[in-house]
Amino acid sequence: MSDKIVKIEEGRIKNDEVQKSFDTALNYLSYRSRSKKEMIDYLSRKGFSMEAVKLALNKLESYGYIDDLSFAINWAKSRLNSKSVSKRMIAFELYKKGIDRAVIDQALELIGEDEEEKAAFALAEKYYKRYERYEKRERLYKISQALARRGFEWELIRRVCANLAPIQEEGE
Repeated sequence: MSDKIVKIEEGRIKNDEVQKSFDTALNYLSYRSRSKKEMIDYLSRKGFSMEAVKLALNKLESYGYIDDLSFAINWAKSRLNSKSVSKRMIAFELYKKGIDRAVIDQALELIGEDEEEKAAFALAEKYYKRYERYEKRERLYKISQALARRGFEWELIRRVCANLAPIQEEGE
């Protein structure tokens, strides 16, 4: 009879831990959406057992709170528009967040080449103003280096810098 009571007590404790890990996960999601790996890492750091973490994740996924594809799509669009980083840089960031390569590719397919070029051009214009004290050749060099640091391909950087030339001539 005491074994039965112990098993019931263990089940109650397990359910409590799952509920606490779920509540902790919801709080963590309240700041921004998260990838599945981010959530596993966070809940593990908080001291929850792997079993409780997995059960909480299953519950989160069933409610649609954790979805790596929608996370990747939203992350990619946000980073492209707000930080003007390249698709390559976005892919690297998503990879670090534990997103599967196939999901990353699927999310990046939704970003067109023209969108990436617009982001690069907007960033180049920003740097153009920042480096206005430099002569034309050095200014273009600095702009191209800034774009390269954000992960843009050299062919795209060359096109963007070529499109900056008419702007330079108007300003001079």
